[in-house]
Amino acid sequence: MTDQPNYFWHYQIGFWLVLGACLFVGGLTHLDFMVALVRNIYYPVAGFISSFVVIILMRKYKSYAIKIRWVLIILTCLLAALLCSAVVNPITFMQSGIPFSDLTTRHFVSGTFNYWLIYLVWGLGYLHLDKSVLAVEREAPKAKRLMLEKSGEIVPVSLSDITHVKAAGDYVEVYAGDDCFLNRTTLTAFASHLDHPDFIRSHRSIIVNLHHVKALSPESKGEYQIILKNNTTVKASRTHAQSVRERLADL
Repeated sequence: MTDQPNYFWHYQIGFWLVLGACLFVGGLTHLDFMVALVRNIYYPVAGFISSFVVIILMRKYKSYAIKIRWVLIILTCLLAALLCSAVVNPITFMQSGIPFSDLTTRHFVSGTFNYWLIYLVWGLGYLHLDKSVLAVEREAPKAKRLMLEKSGEIVPVSLSDITHVKAAGDYVEVYAGDDCFLNRTTLTAFASHLDHPDFIRSHRSIIVNLHHVKALSPESKGEYQIILKNNTTVKASRTHAQSVRERLADL
């Protein structure tokens, strides 16, 4: 979890802090000040910690069908809500003067439905950040060749030989081995010819073949330098860096 980008931590900390503040203000309408304060310190902390367990489970669902993934995510959020209720509610009720021995099942599960809704809202936000959880696996098409121009000749180039592609004005530069081919088109249009899971956009002007990646070199602000096996380096912008890391991990 420590390898998450900055915007993930901003979302996590911001969500649970704002939630705690909202619950505290709402709790003041029917709870004593100290009870509302303590309850809404414990719940965001418990929610923040347990959300990482939910994330780990979500990532393990990738091998299931989309509909089953949704059901498992909803059930996981319900389980997290139940666990948080069981942790936070006894503290709240004992603060209100009820001995622990007098607590019933109703006391332990009180507010679980509301917590479940909170987890679902949090979960939707997380899924928006980590689109890979609900990504549809595509069957890898058979390797094919592209006909590219070099020095006035049209040359067949295997997709597996292409290391990376760069936008260059009205052209794209296609690098394969020691050769560089020019193609008069846009990078977006050329990407349609690279409909293969080995290729991913690492920057708005760069597409890279993941099987030619040797290493990632972190830079500031969540960006990376991608070091290819031929020791060429290309850029991975902050917007695309996380996707590159995840796709490399799945190879």
